[in-house]
Amino acid sequence: MKRKIYDNRVKVSVTLSFLLFIGLLEFFGGSSCASGWVSSSIGKRGACSSHGGVVNYTSYLIVASVIFGILLFNYLENKYVKRRGYLVRSNLKPHPLELLEGSLPPSLKSKSRKVYGCVSCYKKINVGDTYYYHTTRHKKYCESCKNNLQVKYAEIELQTKEWISRTESCKDIIDKYYKENSI
Repeated sequence: MKRKIYDNRVKVSVTLSFLLFIGLLEFFGGSSCASGWVSSSIGKRGACSSHGGVVNYTSYLIVASVIFGILLFNYLENKYVKRRGYLVRSNLKPHPLELLEGSLPPSLKSKSRKVYGCVSCYKKINVGDTYYYHTTRHKKYCESCKNNLQVKYAEIELQTKEWISRTESCKDIIDKYYKENSI
């Protein structure tokens, strides 16, 4: 039920504000005398002349109904949020493992953000140049010295497979977390 209300929050807000307007119009009436007297001659010339004139509340009722609709929509919009396809309370904190999902598998190539020196030939690696590195030693090599890297491809493949399996298990845990806390 809550999910249907959330998915149709615009329709719900408009419908309830319209119903509120109709209810207020029935309760307060569209027009009356300024003194509160309800006269059957309202709409005719001279109506309520001895009671301070005619007062029309319709515009105030419209404004009150629109404000109610906007507040209701904002309430529904801010109370729930969709995460991974599940509708959850907006105050539910994201799962801590979601931070791991954005981490990339180990890479051996990157763009330089500052000036480095190649550890093999001492050539200057400028900002924006591509450099190569070993995943565990953090030593930077230039384009011409990349063959001097002593990295086994099997090790890199193993690290990548571990990263993929860790990411998949994280997705399952996070999905289970949101499924348990969904509305």
